[in-house]
Amino acid sequence: MAKRNRLSFAEESAKTQRIPEDPPKGFLEPSTLDLIFKELLEVNGKDKFSYISKIDRMYPGWRACKEVTERIKKLSDELDKIMDKAFSIIKLFGYLKHIPSVETIVRNMQKLHRASIFALSEMGVLNTTVFDLILENLLTLNYPASVTAIQKLKLRGNLKFWYVERLRNKVIEYLKSADPRKHLRALDFLIEVSKFMPEIKTPDLEKLLLEMFKTNGNAEIKWRIVRLIGYEYLIDLIGFKIIDKYKNYELLEANFNINGRKPRYLKMVNPSTGEIHVECVPFDILTVKQALSWRIGGLEWNPVELT
Repeated sequence: MAKRNRLSFAEESAKTQRIPEDPPKGFLEPSTLDLIFKELLEVNGKDKFSYISKIDRMYPGWRACKEVTERIKKLSDELDKIMDKAFSIIKLFGYLKHIPSVETIVRNMQKLHRASIFALSEMGVLNTTVFDLILENLLTLNYPASVTAIQKLKLRGNLKFWYVERLRNKVIEYLKSADPRKHLRALDFLIEVSKFMPEIKTPDLEKLLLEMFKTNGNAEIKWRIVRLIGYEYLIDLIGFKIIDKYKNYELLEANFNINGRKPRYLKMVNPSTGEIHVECVPFDILTVKQALSWRIGGLEWNPVELT
């Protein structure tokens, strides 16, 4: 039988731009490694793991060879250029030790996005200097990723009280800024972090939130503050005056001004659960029934009484 004229593995790889399913056994040629790393940079998410597993089956022990290690080191050196793609491969191979420094990650957090803050916790590198560097970027990242990273650090017992204090101070810095976008970002971050780190909310922080609620006319900001400290707490602190009552409803007037007028709120109590809901209503509302009518578009509020 005539012997099949077969291309070398490198030539076949270069021709198809894909790793063949049945490659010949032997040394990984430079062109083969070029293709492997090219595809690793292009493959996303879970596909990276299946791709790596495929190469593992083809070349058992290939990750430990000198050429692969050198390429990983090269990726580390090029971290500034190709960022999260390079980082994901470095992390996948378990070569985090080859990253030149923690500062390299921190310096590029905006480009590395999620990968950077996760990496810092996975590397087990956390000290005051590094944490302060993280905070410089923390709230400018996608906040769910920031929250997850903080939660991971807390679960590992790495977040000592002085780190929580620094985190709180960074949030307060955002809340005191003149940029409403920073207010929203800090409040969203606080809402999520306080679920597993209630100690981040101190009397001083709640006092600041209360002052923001009184003076800030942005409805989105007010709604977030309510989620953080609750209307019951606000009502107790601010001292709302009841100007009308009807069954499970109260029309309240605050003792502070917004644009020269005292805001009014309709307080509703669910008779089944006792849950309280409070909603801001127009300044000219005088009675509970007017407020209820306003809530349904100005129609007459006349619910069916169940007997």
